[in-house]
Amino acid sequence: MLDLSFSQGKSGKWIVADTAFSPDHLGKSEAVMVLGNGYMGLRSANEEPYLGERRNLFINGTFNQADPNEVTELPNAADTTQLDIRIDGERFSLEFGEVEQYSKQLNLNEAELMRSFKWTSPKGKKLQFCFRRFVSLKNLHLIGMQLEITNLGAAVDLSIGSGINAQMTNSGVQHFQEGHQRIAENRFIQLTQTTAQSGIDFVHTAVHSFRLNDEEITAEAERNMERRRVWMVFGIELGPNDRFEMEKLSTVHTSRDKELAAETYSLESLQMKALTELEELEQKGYQLSMEEHRAVWQEQVWDTGDVEIDSEHPEDQLALRSAIYHLAAMAPAHDERMGIGAKALSGEGYKGHSFWDTEIFILPVFIYSKPEAARSLLLYRYHGLPGARKKAD
Repeated sequence: MLDLSFSQGKSGKWIVADTAFSPDHLGKSEAVMVLGNGYMGLRSANEEPYLGERRNLFINGTFNQADPNEVTELPNAADTTQLDIRIDGERFSLEFGEVEQYSKQLNLNEAELMRSFKWTSPKGKKLQFCFRRFVSLKNLHLIGMQLEITNLGAAVDLSIGSGINAQMTNSGVQHFQEGHQRIAENRFIQLTQTTAQSGIDFVHTAVHSFRLNDEEITAEAERNMERRRVWMVFGIELGPNDRFEMEKLSTVHTSRDKELAAETYSLESLQMKALTELEELEQKGYQLSMEEHRAVWQEQVWDTGDVEIDSEHPEDQLALRSAIYHLAAMAPAHDERMGIGAKALSGEGYKGHSFWDTEIFILPVFIYSKPEAARSLLLYRYHGLPGARKKAD
């Protein structure tokens, strides 16, 4: 459950925290700690899967109608965040074994998600885990992930399955055609899918890198391609006190991206562009990409929009900053063809559709803190007038 005690002290006024794992309350932290940059919204589901979770990735403006009897909605895009972690052959899950010092935190100041804990397996193996994740405001297409595992006991056989999973649905509704998948240079994963009705191409790419005790390593990989899913399984031996690190950088591009509007569109060109970009991002790595993201977030969000209040209740400051964070994460300031859905990009509610919330609750904030974003939101309404008049006739 969410713990507001973190609001005590200077740094705590930036931290939204969950200090106890509960498989019955996954949705709260998934939505409250959502990551986004206006282009995409990534629900903060845990890396290891659980029954009842909602793994959502929405790309703004990519509506599709799955069936004539269905309402158009933002399709749930392929997932790159799930990891299948196995310790000595057993699937890792916090529902088994013993958990100590659990913490899941969203740092509002840096727009980074972190989860850490110590875990003792049913077989008695003890490990320390730390997961980090961000959705970049520097590069709107980038999702960064980092995993660190420290072995606190006897040697373990570690296995990590990771890739791109397009077997996703909107509460059972499938919006995509089968698509194409490949692994380039035995490292760069790419999966392409197209919405069935609106014909929008999605190009997902991902790459992994590894370190053991601060030394770069090449992990043995087993490749697995299924329908709508491309997967790699990495095996590593961890001795006592060994520290293993994995970075995963993934990107998503679509044929509706604004920068493609003035070009002669080609799916093959977009696929190659995505791979080239990912190669460059891999050279930067998680930390440098995170620092670039942090700098842009500070400049575009907190330098212009932070509000400090004097209250005897420290959680009031945290609540205010949380609201500002979500406004920044949901606003598509990069593209006036997109609006803000009633549930923004944090879940399937309202199917991504915009209502009157924008003008009443959201627009005034941007008028005073980020006028260019306010203009973009108003232009979105203006561009929709012909369609609105047609429907009104």
